[in-house]
Amino acid sequence: MAEPSRKSNKPVAATEIDIRTVRSHLLDRVLIYFAIVVPLGLGLSLLRILEHGWHPVYTLHVAVTALLAATATFRKRLSYHLRAMILLGVFLSLGIVGLCAFGLLGGGHLVLITFAVLAAVTLGTRAGLIACTIAAAITLLTGLAVTAGLIRYTFDVATYATSLSAWGIMLILFFLFIPIAVIALGTVHEHLAASLRNLQESHAKHRRLVGSLTDAILYRYDTGGFLTYVSPSIKHVLGYSIRETSPHYSRFLSDHPDNQDALQHAEQSIRGIRQPPYELQMRAKNGDLHWMEVSETPVIDQDGRVVAVEGVAYDITARKRAAEEREDLIGRLEAQNAELERFAYTVSHDLKSPLITIKGYLGALHEDLIQGEVDDVAEDVNRISGAADKMGALLDDLLEMSRVGRVTNPPELIPLGELVADTVQLVQGQLDRCGARVEVEPDLPEVFGDRVRLSELLQNLIDNAVKYARRDTPPHIEIGARRDENHIVCHVRDNGIGIEPSFHDRVFRLFDQLDPKAEGSGVGLAISRRIVEIHGGRIWVESTAGHGATFFFALPATSASD
Repeated sequence: MAEPSRKSNKPVAATEIDIRTVRSHLLDRVLIYFAIVVPLGLGLSLLRILEHGWHPVYTLHVAVTALLAATATFRKRLSYHLRAMILLGVFLSLGIVGLCAFGLLGGGHLVLITFAVLAAVTLGTRAGLIACTIAAAITLLTGLAVTAGLIRYTFDVATYATSLSAWGIMLILFFLFIPIAVIALGTVHEHLAASLRNLQESHAKHRRLVGSLTDAILYRYDTGGFLTYVSPSIKHVLGYSIRETSPHYSRFLSDHPDNQDALQHAEQSIRGIRQPPYELQMRAKNGDLHWMEVSETPVIDQDGRVVAVEGVAYDITARKRAAEEREDLIGRLEAQNAELERFAYTVSHDLKSPLITIKGYLGALHEDLIQGEVDDVAEDVNRISGAADKMGALLDDLLEMSRVGRVTNPPELIPLGELVADTVQLVQGQLDRCGARVEVEPDLPEVFGDRVRLSELLQNLIDNAVKYARRDTPPHIEIGARRDENHIVCHVRDNGIGIEPSFHDRVFRLFDQLDPKAEGSGVGLAISRRIVEIHGGRIWVESTAGHGATFFFALPATSASD
């Protein structure tokens, strides 16, 4: 990326004093003032001619008077520097001639002092110092020339000192110097007052604007990364007061990997390379992480050097969260659509099997009736009845599957030990028939949810452990739970035949039984997964063939107050 330009094209703000404008106004006022005073000077020059006769200085006086009058009249058409140089040239020439022709009594030194003051107020301090040096040098050289006899005055000093015109000239020179100072101070005061009003209005507008921010932070940091300004809105966004603000901006960043890129963006901004908006994570006072969208601008002085970086950080946490929820919803919808397709295929396949059986035995029943085979008729009816019962069981399981998530009970805080004991009591008869032993861990935590559905979940897992037990070993079932960060992770472990890892996901599908000869329709684990998902959790299995299986389900550790 190219280096920033060394030339500053930054416009002058309304709250700043434009020194060029001040000097231009001052020069115009001085010219107007001289246009008023010039006629008096011409009158005094005529009086001097009457008193002392003609002198070449008077020619210069008349010429200068005409030049000043023309410059004051046509000042709008002349450039600023041309007007200033004409004015300074007039006073420099008058001062030199006055000193050489009339000495200190002619007021040449006062004219040179006025020349230095005008140079300072129209061209700047440096020009004023140069003009002062020139005026002092001319005065000193004139004095040395008079002392050495190089300059002789042709008029009577005593008579000149008492003449009316001399006092008039001295008075006019005095009124040349004092009004210029007054005009200069007045002009600067007017601009200072106007700038102060603009500054106060801008400051009040800035405070109102910054005070209205609720989801953004304005800030400024120097080239070392140390914050020099943070808007009060940081209290609303991150919870910090101004006094609690860390001196270095990096202290607000979390350990998120994206923040390493943010630091690189900040370094580029400090180098004067403007960066596109970027995202980072900031840590709030309460420990929460906030996603912020940052836009920064390097602050460059008139010499092209970066002196600071100014930026605004917008809190986009809600937008990020909404995007994540949208993506999660899209993912769940895609998964549900895929599940719906599998569901439709499975239902059509499994319902078709008993229909084919019924249809086949109806044909056999018809043949047996024609042939009078009474015993075969009874067998055909039994087979048709069995197929119809199987279809009925499938439809009941599908109905139960559809009820999960639609028909719910009010959630409550449930002691898990109590829930397990109630569920085991419901299936105690089945456990006794197969000699199963159930071992429950002590001090189980509480869970929050639908008591009926969670009991159904445990019952399905216990039924599954009994169904897939080894033929030569009584079932041994272990039930326990642990707290894992924000979840309660429960488990039901058995010593059955186990499940190959390649089938771990398949066992939770609808009508998908690993052993087609086993009892049931293959809906139990699908219903279990649905119950866990409705509670905002997940279910999985860990097992290998021949070494039993452990079914885990994690439920959010949500309190009743939440």
